[in-house]
Amino acid sequence: MILSLQWFTPQGQRPDAFGFYYSPLQMMTWLRQANPHNVGDRYAAKRLLKMPSVRDSGTVAAATAAIAKGHRPNAWLRWQLRLHQQLLRNEDGLFSRFHLIDHRRRIERGFGSCQPKPLRNH
Repeated sequence: MILSLQWFTPQGQRPDAFGFYYSPLQMMTWLRQANPHNVGDRYAAKRLLKMPSVRDSGTVAAATAAIAKGHRPNAWLRWQLRLHQQLLRNEDGLFSRFHLIDHRRRIERGFGSCQPKPLRNH
């Protein structure tokens, strides 16, 4: 998981801004490898729990809370995290095969007939 230092300033960050960049797959990956005995992981878990996208997410919140308290998530939570991570990987693999149409050239040369016509004064 890549965490930007800007999320860990003394005044904190806007939760909606964090939610915009939040990646459930990265969160699953981090939770599965986080060390509850590591001060940095516990601190990150405590801060992450303040964000609605983590706090309101059931299994993720429970596993994050366990790490924040210095405990390893229980076997049931670890199984759920592993399953959720696999589902997210499969979803990522499926949708990464689709390519978006690149409209840069059309934008650069203008939209042609799609451009709005000027209003005439009557």
